[in-house]
Amino acid sequence: MTLGKPLSVLTLFVSLFLQACSSGGGGGSAAGTLNAVSQDLGLDPTGQTTVVTFSRAVPTTLTPGNFVADAGQLATSVVVSGATATVTWDSRVTPSHQVEAVGISGITEAFVAVTSTDPSAPTFTISAGTQTVGLGGDTFTVQFS
Repeated sequence: MTLGKPLSVLTLFVSLFLQACSSGGGGGSAAGTLNAVSQDLGLDPTGQTTVVTFSRAVPTTLTPGNFVADAGQLATSVVVSGATATVTWDSRVTPSHQVEAVGISGITEAFVAVTSTDPSAPTFTISAGTQTVGLGGDTFTVQFS
């Protein structure tokens, strides 16, 4: 009695079955990321507007709730165009802060340090001053440039 032929047929079917079970699925693409957050002082000299750049296009339906700042600033509005979101905050978001995008399908959640379009320190001059006798009556005028 020979088992050669039936055993080879059984081996063929088992190998085809295992190959079929292991081939499929995994064709998803890598998660997108938040690439950069820039305080755009040309767009908004108050520093309350940031331009958030992603590695891929994001939904145009993003809301202020999709953005978090590490110092507690609250996003008040968002405008999306492709892979860029312009976010306005209730107070300044500066290079000493970090921002995270949350709840966006396909985008990894991680804080990113904020950069600035103008990282130079502000300059100022004291243009006028008055010193009075006693406490509390002194005044001075400061001009920032």
